[in-house]
Formats: sequence, C-alpha cells, structure tokens
Amino acid sequence: MKRVGFFMILGAAVLLLFGCAGNGVLRGVSQEPVGGWLVTLLKDENNNGVYDDLENYFYIAIDVNDDDDGYVPVAVDKYGDPIEEITATFSMNGNKVEFTMERLDVYSYELTGIFHNESDDSNDLMAGEYEGNNGFYDVEGFWFAFRYDFPPAGAAIEGYNPLEGRKDEIEELIKVKTGYEVDLDFFELTK
Repeated sequence: MKRVGFFMILGAAVLLLFGCAGNGVLRGVSQEPVGGWLVTLLKDENNNGVYDDLENYFYIAIDVNDDDDGYVPVAVDKYGDPIEEITATFSMNGNKVEFTMERLDVYSYELTGIFHNESDDSNDLMAGEYEGNNGFYDVEGFWFAFRYDFPPAGAAIEGYNPLEGRKDEIEELIKVKTGYEVDLDFFELTK
C-alpha cells in the first residue's frame, strides 16, 4: 500500500513538473497571446520622457503552430488579410515576449517586452522597447500592443479604429503597467 501511495505522489509531481497540470512542456505553449493585435512603435522625439511620435504600426494575427511548441505570427492589414511582404516572428517565454518585424529593404525592428495578462482580454497588453532601422536610420523607442478585432472588409468604416474611444484608458494602463508615458494619436493609426 505504501508503494502505491509513493507512485501516486511521484506521478502527481511529474505532471506538475512537466505541465499537464500547469503551463509546462507537455501542455504546449500558452494560448494567451493568440488573436489579433495592433502593435505600435513610438519614439520620444523631443527627449522629454513622453513617447508621442509614431515610428510605425502593424496588425498581427498570432496563432499556435501545429506542433503546439511555438507561435505563428502573420502580418496582416486592418481587415486581417495577410501581407506577404512583411515577415514576422514571435516568441513568449513565461511573460517575456520577443517580436521581429521585417520588410525587405524597407525596415527591420526587434521588439522585446512583457505580456501583461489582464482578467479582461480587451485590456491585455504587450509592451517594451524596440530597436531597428526604418530604412533611413537606426531607431529605438517604446512599443505596445493591444488586442484588435479585425472587421470584415465589407463592414469596415474607413478611418475607424476600435481602440480610438479608449485613448485615455490605454494611456493610463500603459503608464501603470510599464512606467512609460505615451500620448497617442489614433488618427495616425487609422490611415
């Protein structure tokens, strides 16, 4: 009887260690970052501690690969249609994320940061620092990403951004979670 109890405890420990009861190897990668995201790169052009100058932005759709051991990020337009010219990579280890975004002979960015998993998915935030080249010169700054629901092309309103009405809320969430101060211009993100 003692032997059966020992093996039950050993089995439970192995399951916890390797992820069947947690977020480990056997379970696969986290599903948390799966979905659509609007990724925004900002600069502090005035050197005043406020990131308010738009460097670039991207729409990204993230899914889990077939082996359930990594992610498949696809650069898409604001309707969710793939953009073949942009190559993206994404990885997440714990809550640390890494992105690369590259458009051959145009720009290349490396983004590192933290995934802030909130109780309400619409407040999930990825944010951190980036560096790269925008095709003219080397750049660096602050980036963030919020979940983005892609509208059907036929139903989309030109110039509409579903995050637009949340400007103050998003700026405050970014400041609280990251310590960075941003001043967003959603008009720039709706072109």
